Amino acid sequence: MNLSYHALAVKPVLNAYDSLQHLLDLAERHCQKNHLEESELIHARLYDDMFDLDMQVNAAIMFSVRGLFSIVGKQSPSIESGNESFVVIRERLNRAREAIKSLSVEDFTAAEGQPAESTMPVVELSYDNGFDMLQEWTLPNLYFHVTTAYDILRHNGVALGKQDYLGALTGNIKMRS
Repeated sequence: MNLSYHALAVKPVLNAYDSLQHLLDLAERHCQKNHLEESELIHARLYDDMFDLDMQVNAAIMFSVRGLFSIVGKQSPSIESGNESFVVIRERLNRAREAIKSLSVEDFTAAEGQPAESTMPVVELSYDNGFDMLQEWTLPNLYFHVTTAYDILRHNGVALGKQDYLGALTGNIKMRS
């Protein structure tokens, strides 16, 4: 089996976006079923000093888009935030998905072994190579924020379980009854 740098970088991000999409769909249905305002979940947080659901999605997008674009040495597109509704949040997630899909195998092949740098809101990153940035910064941060979004929804009564997170991440998991 021959894995490309592109596959190791892009596929996990797109799978995480699928997971987030699924979680947001469940959250929206939960609001409809229970006659809740969407903003109750969109602005929910686990603890006062933590990001709310909308910012968890924003952070997942920011770390993945800025991370992968930095790895290939390209300027990352701006994906504006907006937290009015689940529809708006999903549109933002779809714009991020299209940005990630625009990165080609050739982009990653050309970047292989090259240094990667990025400026985030509170840190400046400098790695000897992009693969280390992917493993040590981009993917861990992406998974942290997707997991925290899951945790916020679960904590607020949305009926979801481990398969709602993992099934969308891999596409290969089917729960047995």
